[in-house]
Amino acid sequence: MKAIVMAGGQGKRLRPLTCNLPKPMMPIGEKPVLLYIIELLKKHGIKEIGITLQYLSDEIMNYFEDGKKFGVSINYFIEESPLGTAGSVRNAEEFLDETFIVISGDALTNIDLTKLLESHKSKNAMVTIALKKVDIPLEYGVAITDEEGRISNFIEKPGWGEIFSDKANTGIYVMEPKIFSFYNKEKEADFSEDVFPNLLKSGQKIYGYIEDGYWRDIGNIEQFVKCNFDIFNKTYKFQIKAAEARNDVWLGKDVTISPGAKIIPPVYIGDNSEIRFGAEVGPFAIISRNNIISEGANIKRSIIFENCYIGNNSEVRGSVIGNNVQLGRGVWTFEECVIGAGSMIGERSVIKAGVKIWTDKVIGSKSIVKTNVVWGENRRKIFFGKNGISGEINVEFTPEFVCKLASAFAANLKQNSKVIVCSDSNASSIMLKYSFISGLLSMGIEVFSAKEMIIPMFRFSTACFKADAAVYICSSEYDKEKVNIIFIDKDGIMISKSMEKKIINSFIREDFRRTKPNNFKGVKELEDFRCYYYAHIKKNLGLKEVKNSDIKVIISLSNKLLKGIVQDIFSDLKIKYYIYEDFDNLDKLKKEVVSRKMDFGVHIGYNCEEAILIDENGSILTSQMYESIKARILISVYKFKTIVGPVNSSIALEEIAKGYKCKYVKSKLSERCIFNEYIINERDKNIREILFSYISSMDALNIVVNIINIMVRCRIKISELVEKIPSYIFREKEIACSWDNKGKVMRSLIEENISKSIELIEGIKVNYEDSWGLVIPDSGKPTCKIYAESNNEEKTNKIINKFESEIELFMKK
Repeated sequence: MKAIVMAGGQGKRLRPLTCNLPKPMMPIGEKPVLLYIIELLKKHGIKEIGITLQYLSDEIMNYFEDGKKFGVSINYFIEESPLGTAGSVRNAEEFLDETFIVISGDALTNIDLTKLLESHKSKNAMVTIALKKVDIPLEYGVAITDEEGRISNFIEKPGWGEIFSDKANTGIYVMEPKIFSFYNKEKEADFSEDVFPNLLKSGQKIYGYIEDGYWRDIGNIEQFVKCNFDIFNKTYKFQIKAAEARNDVWLGKDVTISPGAKIIPPVYIGDNSEIRFGAEVGPFAIISRNNIISEGANIKRSIIFENCYIGNNSEVRGSVIGNNVQLGRGVWTFEECVIGAGSMIGERSVIKAGVKIWTDKVIGSKSIVKTNVVWGENRRKIFFGKNGISGEINVEFTPEFVCKLASAFAANLKQNSKVIVCSDSNASSIMLKYSFISGLLSMGIEVFSAKEMIIPMFRFSTACFKADAAVYICSSEYDKEKVNIIFIDKDGIMISKSMEKKIINSFIREDFRRTKPNNFKGVKELEDFRCYYYAHIKKNLGLKEVKNSDIKVIISLSNKLLKGIVQDIFSDLKIKYYIYEDFDNLDKLKKEVVSRKMDFGVHIGYNCEEAILIDENGSILTSQMYESIKARILISVYKFKTIVGPVNSSIALEEIAKGYKCKYVKSKLSERCIFNEYIINERDKNIREILFSYISSMDALNIVVNIINIMVRCRIKISELVEKIPSYIFREKEIACSWDNKGKVMRSLIEENISKSIELIEGIKVNYEDSWGLVIPDSGKPTCKIYAESNNEEKTNKIINKFESEIELFMKK
C-alpha cells in the first residue's frame, strides 16, 4: 500500500509565518504537521510514501530525508510550476502503481485510514473521499451523497444559499491508478473542481466515507492556533513530542522553571527552554525549544516558535511568535498578532490586535504598531547613548553582532592602529570582549588585551599607553541583562559624535576592509598600570596630613573590582573606612553614617564615575552639589582657571566659578567637547596635564580621596564644604517622542520661545530670570529629555510641565 502526501502549498493565508517555512512544516506542539501525517500513515501500515513538493521544497527534504529515521520510505516529486492538487499527484504516476491514498500534508487528523480503505474496497469505487461533518462549511468543498454514500455532486466553498450538505471534503482520498486516464499529465488540474466532476459525468463510482475522528485544516492563522491547542485534548490521542510532567503540563528535556514562576495548565514547554522568576505561562501556551521567558513576562493563549527571547515584563496575549524573534522588555502583543521570524521588537512597544509583522523586521523602542508591517527596516540599527552602545546579552549583543560592530569600528581607524580592549569581571562581558577582539583582528588591528579593571583606571591606562583607541565592555549598572560597549579615543575620552556617526554608517553598509592573512596582528597583554594609577590619585594629596587624620568613611560599592582598589589606597593612606555591603539601600546607609559617627558616607555606582555623598548628619548631597565639589577640586587642586559646564549644568556651577574668579564656559554634553573647551581656555597648561586632570575629575574614587584631602587641610566637615554652594532645585524627565517627530518638535519649540532668552548650544535652552529649562532629543531612543532648575520646587515643576505639554501638543500637529 502506498500514499502520496500533497505538500506543495505556499500557505499564503498563514503569512508571515510561511514566508520562510513551508505550510506542511508549521509546528503543531513543536512537531511539523507533516510529521503527524507520516506517523498516521505508518500507524496504518503504509510505509511507502511519496511527497509532492513545490514551495520551499528543500526545507521538507532536509528534515525528512529518505524517511528511514521515521520508519518509512519517502520519495519526492517536485513541481517546477504549480499543477494543482490533481496535477501534482499525477506527477507521481509511475510511483502510484496500485491502490493508493492521497492525503494533505497541511491538516491535522487522526482519521482511521484502515476503515477508509476497507470501505473503498467494499464499494469497488474509483475514488473514496473521507468526509467530515462541519457546522459551517463555507471554507470547504462539500459533497452531496445518496443513502449508500455515493457522491452525486460537489460544491466548492459554497455560499449560504448553496449549502445543501454539511459533509466537508477533507482532502483525504483512496484512489485507483486508472484515475490518471481521466485527465492530462503536466497540466494544472484540481480534484474537486476538475477531476471529480469529470468522473461523475462519465459514471465512475465516487463514494464518501464519513469520518468521526479529528480533522482540522491549518489553512489560516485561526485554524493553526486551534490545531495547536487541540493537542491538549487527550481524547484525540496525538503523540506529543514532550512528556507530560504533571497534569496537562508537558515539558521537554532540560527545561528550567524558576520556583517563582507560575505555570497554569494546559501548557507545553519545549527542550532547553527557561521560564524565569515571576513569569506567568498559561493557560493555553505552547513554547517551543530554546526559548527564554524573562522575569515578570506573561504568556497566555499564545504560540512561541523556536529560539525566541521574551523580555522582562512583556505581555504576549493570543499571539503567534515566529522563530528567532526578540521581544524587548515591556512589549505588549495583543490578540491575533503574528510576528514573523527574525524580527526584533524594541522595548515598551505595543503591537495592537490583529497586526502582522513580516519577517526580519526591526520595530523601534516605544513604538505603537496599529497596521501590518510588510516592508520597512530589516536591519538592526545601533545607537550611541551616554554609555556607548547598550544591548541585552545574547539577544541584541550576540557574538556575531559584536564581531561585526568591532569591524565597523576598525574600518574607521588607520591601518596598523593599536587598540586596547578591556572588560569588567562579568562573565558575559569577558565573552563579548573576545568577540570584539576577533572583529578587530580580522581588520588588521593590533590588539592589546587588558586585565579586568574599572573604567576610570582604564581611561588612565589608555592615556598613559598612547594607544590609538580603546574599548571597554561592562555590565549595565541598572540592568544586569544588558552590556555597555564604550568606545574610547587615544586620550581616554569617549569618542566624538562624528566618529560615532562613522561607526554607525560602516555598520549599516558593512563597508569593511578585510586584511590579508599575512597582515594579521597578534593579541598582546597590556602591562598593568595599577601602580601608576594609585600614584596618580595620591599625587596632589597632603600625604602626611591625610595619614595622620582621624577621618572615618563608610563606602557602599556595587563594583567588586573597586573594592580591592579602595582597600589598597585607603590602607596605604591610613584612612579609617568601612565597606557597606548593602549597596542598594541608601536609607540604611544614611543611618549607618550617623550611628557609626562617620565623617561622611559615599555610594559609588557600578561605572565608578558617579557618586552619592552623605554628610555626617545623614543628609544626601544633591548631584548638583557633587558637581560643584568637582569644580572646586579642579580649581583648588588642579589649579584650573576655567570651569566648563555642560549645557544642563546647575546655575550653582557658574556661581562657584565666579566666586573663585574663574572663567565659566558653557559646552555641549560630550566629553570631547568639554575637553576641547579646557584646551582652548587653559593655555598656561600643556595638553597632557589638562587631560589627566580632566579624566581624574570623572573618577569617583579620586574625587572622594580629594574631598578627604580638603577636609583635612581645611579642617572642615563635608556639610561645611557644601554649605556655601547655592541651593537650586533640579529635575529631569524623559518623555516619548518618535524619531519622525523630533525635528518638528524642536523647530516648534524654537518658534514658541523665540521672544525669550534661548541658547542653542545643544538642544533648546530657555533662560528665565532665576531659572531655566532645556529640551534635548535622545540620540539613542525615541524620547526627549527635559531638564529644569530654579530656586524652588514649584517653579521647577512648572517649567517641566510647560515643556512636556508643548512637546505633546507639537507632536499632534
